[in-house]
Amino acid sequence: MKYISKNIVFSVLVLSFFGISSLNAQNDNSKIEQLIEKKRNYNQTEVKSKGYIIQLYNGNETKAYAVQQKFDEMFPAYTSKMKVDLPDWKVQIINFKTRLAADRALNLFREEFVGANIPKS
Repeated sequence: MKYISKNIVFSVLVLSFFGISSLNAQNDNSKIEQLIEKKRNYNQTEVKSKGYIIQLYNGNETKAYAVQQKFDEMFPAYTSKMKVDLPDWKVQIINFKTRLAADRALNLFREEFVGANIPKS
């Protein structure tokens, strides 16, 4: 009889442990949803820049013109511009509305232009 009651007590403890664990897992889901909602609200209210740019090159003038010409031939759908902050010449791709769009394009450009990056605005 003692053996059966010990099994019952053990079974009840194990089942209650799993019940509490599943409740915690559901609470974690709601916390994740709250964080996602906070991030969405932040992204809608905080507008720091008009868009994002990708910088392909930063250096001397002759190399900058060569990089820009190569880019324009390889990716005619994108607009490149030359920005001069003497003594540096920068080749930049402009007008990405979101960071996600800029990151996707950056992955495409990095196959040919290894030093490409998204500068902090």
